[in-house]
Amino acid sequence: MSVIVGVECSDCVILAQSGPTPSVPRGGAGIAGPPIGELRAIAGRAVIGYFGPEDLSREVTAALERYFADRDPRELSPEAHSSGIQAVLSQPVRLAAALTRALKGLPGGAIPESSLISGETLIALPGEGRHALYVVDGECAVTQIRQGSSYAAVGPAKLAAESFLRFLQRLLWREGRPTRAAGQFAAYWATRHVVDLEGGSSRSIQLVRLSRGTAQAADIVWYGERIMAAFRRAVDAGVDEFRSELKRRVLIDFEGVGDGSTAMLQPPVRKRVPEVRVTLRPPQTEEGRPRW
Repeated sequence: MSVIVGVECSDCVILAQSGPTPSVPRGGAGIAGPPIGELRAIAGRAVIGYFGPEDLSREVTAALERYFADRDPRELSPEAHSSGIQAVLSQPVRLAAALTRALKGLPGGAIPESSLISGETLIALPGEGRHALYVVDGECAVTQIRQGSSYAAVGPAKLAAESFLRFLQRLLWREGRPTRAAGQFAAYWATRHVVDLEGGSSRSIQLVRLSRGTAQAADIVWYGERIMAAFRRAVDAGVDEFRSELKRRVLIDFEGVGDGSTAMLQPPVRKRVPEVRVTLRPPQTEEGRPRW
């Protein structure tokens, strides 16, 4: 399993990768080389997260380099980028998809099913007015990640990552796009979640940030070991605090639920205060008239 996660923040796009290139099952090299997962900067103007056959990765990279060499991505609208990316990737990606479908239909099972992997790509780039995040699937359908979801993932473990990102969205931001702090933490934690499921090392995670540049098309920052170590400590501390809070608020309070005891589920009984009535009358004088 492997995953690449993308989160579109209010002022940048964060991409995270779960670790080194996954191994290929023995007996099959795939339709275009072994599957790989990688983050890569393209012409200093975009960052891609790619998972799929290695040969197709080179084709996708070369096509995107030609696309960005002829234009400044900051001058194009998100819709223009969607159609432009689809045009340049159409030939290599759709050819690979057609070969995959043809090989799956061959009798005899000479090629393992697990080696027939179509490429998937996350693309982070600056655009007209703001940055953008796109997903290119195995059939070359280009989808822009819009406000509301703010995240996407590619790779075999993408469902696990996206479901965890949905959980983190409820914790870190409710609607719209997350802040940079929330987005980069969510990207790291979701990738760390996949690494923990796979039994890998959290030190293998990579993180990169893309934002609109001033003198250049994009500012691309690769996170170093010091920042990654801070993320590791933050996740460990957050999990410990979350666990202790759950124990305090839920596990202890619900200890007796389910064993036949219903006392906790009943509303508390209020003690009735005795009712006391007092009647006030004016004082009487000797003449029988009130004296105030």
